[in-house]
Amino acid sequence: MKYERYDRLGKAVKLLASLLDRITFVFLAISGAMILVMACTNTYGVVMRYVFSNPDPYVYTIINILMLGCAVFSIAHVERLGQHISISFWSGHLSHKAQEILQNIVGPILGLIFCLTVSWMSCNDAWFSLQIKQTTTGIVGLPLFPIKMMVPVGFGLVCLVLIAKISRYVVSLRSKARV
Repeated sequence: MKYERYDRLGKAVKLLASLLDRITFVFLAISGAMILVMACTNTYGVVMRYVFSNPDPYVYTIINILMLGCAVFSIAHVERLGQHISISFWSGHLSHKAQEILQNIVGPILGLIFCLTVSWMSCNDAWFSLQIKQTTTGIVGLPLFPIKMMVPVGFGLVCLVLIAKISRYVVSLRSKARV
C-alpha cells in the first residue's frame, strides 16, 4: 500500500514533467521565432538607413523588446535540459552523493528563491505599469504592461522547472530506497 502511493507519485511527477517539457519547448520555439523576427527587423532597419537614408526610429525599440522575450522565454528549456552554465570548481572536491545533492537540491532551491523573487518583483512592476498606463518613449508609445509581463512569465516557468527537478530527484531517491 505504501509503495503504491510512491508509484502513483512517481507517475504524477513523470506526467507533469512531460507536460512541462512540452510547455518549455513551445516557449523555446517562440524564442526562436523572436530571433528570426529580430533578424528581419534589423535587416529592415539597415536597408532603411543605408539604402533609403530614412532610418526607422522603432527598429531599436522592437529589437530590444524581442531580445528580452527571447532571453526570458528560453531560460526554462535550457534549465530543463540541464544545458546551463555551471561552475564545478568547489563541487569537484565533494563526494559523488554530495555533488548530486548540490546539483539536484541545493542549487535548484537557491535558483527557485532567486526566480521567485524576480517573478514577484517583476510582476509587481508590470502591474504598476498597467495601473499607470506606462508606455514606451517615442511617437507610437507601445504599452509596457505586456512587455514587462514577459519576465514573470518566463521566470515563473523556470520556477516550475526547478520544482519539477527537485521533486523528480526526491522521487528517484524514494524509489532507490525502496529497492
